Amino acid sequence: MKNLDFGRGAKPLYMQLKEIIRKDIETGVYARHETIPAEIAFQNEYGVSRITVRQAISSLEQEGYVERSRGRGTQVIWRKGIEEDVNQLISLTDEFEQQGHAIDTPYVEVVREIPPAQVQKAFESMEECLRVDRIRTADGEPIVFFRTWIPGTLGFPEKREAYSGSLYRLYETVTGAQPAMSHDILYSDLATGEIARQLGVAEGAPLLVRQRSGYDQYNDPVEYTISYFRGDRYRYHIDLSSRQSH
Repeated sequence: MKNLDFGRGAKPLYMQLKEIIRKDIETGVYARHETIPAEIAFQNEYGVSRITVRQAISSLEQEGYVERSRGRGTQVIWRKGIEEDVNQLISLTDEFEQQGHAIDTPYVEVVREIPPAQVQKAFESMEECLRVDRIRTADGEPIVFFRTWIPGTLGFPEKREAYSGSLYRLYETVTGAQPAMSHDILYSDLATGEIARQLGVAEGAPLLVRQRSGYDQYNDPVEYTISYFRGDRYRYHIDLSSRQSH
């Protein structure tokens, strides 16, 4: 049992207790759909008041870790999200697999088209492109909808089966190398229409959207992808440092 710090200047007791319970949820001490101990159990174990316990649990409920209901107590609703490290350019397939998730691509559509204006600008060309739409699932659950444009001059295959795995591995097969660099723009949005249906979420559900322009080692454009990630299942991991540290 981890003890609480009752000393002067310490964090509020409810915050300390919240962090203990949160860590127990994230490490599997309390599994998803499991009922956590009653308030009186936390009071007796940590020597705190009922108000302190309620504040801790209320905070966890607001953060999406637990849900309280009459007759059932407080149940764990948190599930492990998927993180992407944005400090390196890596295939999402590799990122998922490194975290132990089972990956699948249940939906692929490949068409040739004149791309929209923002893609033409990124490619500095109005020529026909290959557009590839894909749904990627992790552990059987839709996580992200990709819409990717690839310059037609690169000679990518048009068979859907070619896009069931890692797109960056396919780049290496076709061109001899994976994209060497990218420029990403991240923003939040709400799911509507086709995107909501593809991801299996309600219209208005939060999304994390990433616009990526990918380039080869010669700085030539090789990819323009808009990725729509489910906001409840995905998060980015970014490491920053101050200029003084360099």
